[in-house]
Amino acid sequence: MGLFNFFKKEPEKTFQSNIGIFKLVKGKSAQRIWLNKEDSILFSVTGNENNPDLDHINFLENHSVELEKIDDKITKKFIDLFKEAELDINFKHWKERFKINTITTFVIEPENNFWEISFEDLKSPFYHFNLTVENGSLTDFSIDS
Repeated sequence: MGLFNFFKKEPEKTFQSNIGIFKLVKGKSAQRIWLNKEDSILFSVTGNENNPDLDHINFLENHSVELEKIDDKITKKFIDLFKEAELDINFKHWKERFKINTITTFVIEPENNFWEISFEDLKSPFYHFNLTVENGSLTDFSIDS
């Protein structure tokens, strides 16, 4: 009987927040990963074994405000990238061609925040763009295909 208990699946850990239910998906390392996919955007935050980091959740609760702060920078970054790659620029604003799939928070402190936005190209769904945001500056931009 003890052998069957060894393989028994642990119950799923969840946390109810103002923006929905977060589920613990990675629990083996020192940093735990919690996910929420109740809206069209997947939110990913770190935390401990019992709870996601509340500062990260509070940040994500206001993600639209944070995105508005860098909205023009995002558009410029996409246009610059397309110019550099000599691709047709058939959009004036990033939302005309891209949608946000995921927002991942890494560090959220009063004077320091580090997070990443993953975009899907609506014209070419095999391409995903990852944009790192550090204290309001766009610090890294990569493409996954």
